[in-house]
Amino acid sequence: MGGGLDGSLIITRNYHLYSTLRDPRLEELLPNYMDAAFEHYRTAITELPLPSEPLETFIFGSRSEWNRYTEASLPAHEARAMLQLRRGAFTADGKVVLHDLGRTDTMFLTAHEGWHQYTQSIFRDPLPIWLEEGIAAYMEGHRYDSRSGEVEFIPWRNLERFGELRSRGRRGELIELDVLLDRTPQQFLSGGTNRLLTYYAQLWALVQFLVHGEDGRYRAGLECLLEDAVEGRIGRRLANAGGYEGRRRAMGSGYGRAVLGVYFSEDYEAFKREYEAFVELMMRRGAGTAVWRGTSPVAEELPQSYYRQR
Repeated sequence: MGGGLDGSLIITRNYHLYSTLRDPRLEELLPNYMDAAFEHYRTAITELPLPSEPLETFIFGSRSEWNRYTEASLPAHEARAMLQLRRGAFTADGKVVLHDLGRTDTMFLTAHEGWHQYTQSIFRDPLPIWLEEGIAAYMEGHRYDSRSGEVEFIPWRNLERFGELRSRGRRGELIELDVLLDRTPQQFLSGGTNRLLTYYAQLWALVQFLVHGEDGRYRAGLECLLEDAVEGRIGRRLANAGGYEGRRRAMGSGYGRAVLGVYFSEDYEAFKREYEAFVELMMRRGAGTAVWRGTSPVAEELPQSYYRQR
């Protein structure tokens, strides 16, 4: 497995899973879980292609093994950054590397990192960081039957992201949309783990908004963006929209905000008001019950007078 570690190889329809897990039940459940997550990546938003070869995932039974592999497989400066993570997991060069965090957390993190792995293997153009991380969080939600091992991926059923969103929202501590679009997870990590969790919860909500908000107005743009990422057309589309001189600039500074303007809405302030209203609706009384059930907590549209008052 690398790093002087020995383990087992499990081959699934879509993965080569290298494992040193001590939990035999988790090792038994992960192959079917990962294949189900893989199909979710390919179909949840729009039809996306298959990779040309199986994807590789490394899961270790202990943090110390993960540390050893991380130090052996990454450049020193990258390894130092990864070793600071509280929940050790990363995706690099199309490979997921994580360790056992308990069955629930391990499964959620496997689904999250699996999206990064899939996009690194399929997309010719990267998504802006806010959308890449938001979709990864969107892919986490699922319902799992511990007796049968059956899993159903349901983006709304994500109590961790919802709980963080509601908690921070009630305290008035949510992050401004402008900041979400501009910063990286690493920048939020430097501000403390709690801020990073808020970042992910709000990006999860933002992708829910793109899929479901405004009667689905923005979903077609999201589908188009993912298809353009596969084909390597994002930079050209941004450049053609004006104000972005060529691919390098389009994919560089201001990329996240530029993508929103080209694919979703040229009226940023109106988009921001709609997103914030959607988040407030997600946090209303009774929303937690809907999320636990895996159904939308946004059961009713807000009246247009609501937006005019903001």
